[in-house]
Amino acid sequence: MRNVRDFGELVRLTLLSDTPKSVIMLTVVILSVYGVSKGVEVFFRLPEILFPLVLFSYAGLILLFSFTDLVHFGRLAPVLENGIGPVLRAAFPDIVSFPFGQMLIFLMFWRYVENKEQLSSTSVFSYLGVASFLIFMSVLNLAILGPALAGISTIPLLESVQLISLAEVFERMDVLMALLLFVGLLIKMMAFHMCAALGLAELTPVSSKIGGWY
Repeated sequence: MRNVRDFGELVRLTLLSDTPKSVIMLTVVILSVYGVSKGVEVFFRLPEILFPLVLFSYAGLILLFSFTDLVHFGRLAPVLENGIGPVLRAAFPDIVSFPFGQMLIFLMFWRYVENKEQLSSTSVFSYLGVASFLIFMSVLNLAILGPALAGISTIPLLESVQLISLAEVFERMDVLMALLLFVGLLIKMMAFHMCAALGLAELTPVSSKIGGWY
């Protein structure tokens, strides 16, 4: 439900400000139901196809940030002004245990992997890659907006992208950023939806063969 609400608020904030949030949420739920009904194989093909486009888009945004002289790493100072203690208190145990829902998703999807030998190395590599990317984007937002503005922004990355203006050609890139966020939220919501459907199929007598899930 959290992802559905986030999707509705993001769409109203960026594109469809006059559309009722309930209509947006209902639409995305229908899309999720349709995608889940097609089965696990079709679901995994969707991010496989979209991943290169998303990766290229983020790389383009990072290049635009560097060309427009928006990044000032001096805004990150002072680093660890009060020592490592506040960082550790913020990280343990809240942040460490925060993404437990995603862990359950991986545990349910791992059984569909055919090559079990590379499962551990691929999972560790994926976790490290995503963690590094999130840390880099957080640092980039702080270097662009500064700690004060980044701390009060609803979507800091969207705020940063709105500042891009290069040669009066590359402007209004926030629409592209919104589309990237739409893709990520939709796939995440579909993943939770599919795991919930598969879990209910395991726990109840309801058939789980809809859409070729097995």
